[in-house]
Amino acid sequence: MAIRIFIIALFILASPVYSFNSCNILPIEEEKLLSMSYDHFDQSENGWRTYAKLGCYHEIGVIIDEYLEQHKMTLADWQVISVAWHAGQMYAFNNEYQIAIRRFDHSLNSHEPKDSPILWNDYVYATIAFLDKDFPKLKLYRDKIARGPIFDGKKINLDIIDNLIRNFWQPYSVAYQISNPPPT
Repeated sequence: MAIRIFIIALFILASPVYSFNSCNILPIEEEKLLSMSYDHFDQSENGWRTYAKLGCYHEIGVIIDEYLEQHKMTLADWQVISVAWHAGQMYAFNNEYQIAIRRFDHSLNSHEPKDSPILWNDYVYATIAFLDKDFPKLKLYRDKIARGPIFDGKKINLDIIDNLIRNFWQPYSVAYQISNPPPT
């Protein structure tokens, strides 16, 4: 019996330790992601969202940042806004709020028309207020969106902001996902 325990202990100690880390994005996979078109990288399930679904928020946030850096000269302004927003979401999902806020700041639309059917900048400011735990500002931007235009039969993003208000003391990852699939 003692020899059997000794052999088992020897086997355990001599065996290499393997730990599968699904967030270890291999360089070849990173290269594949960075070479994708905007539509494949940012708008399809085969781009960065593959890793977001695994909970690899920080790792894919870094790759989204790299994608933006490599492609910013060829992306349209609205595409830059979308990519910066998604980077911010990844960092926010990982509770890295200060990094997220900087990315969200870069996702503001400096050319948002006054008559825009989607109050994008107010949505961004409301999200930043949530991350800053500034309830009065969050409520202010929520009310602007509530008074804003209806697009396709609804006030775009109002439901998300209402979730942030209802779950104000929760992390962004919880408050955002209450009734929304991660991330959009």
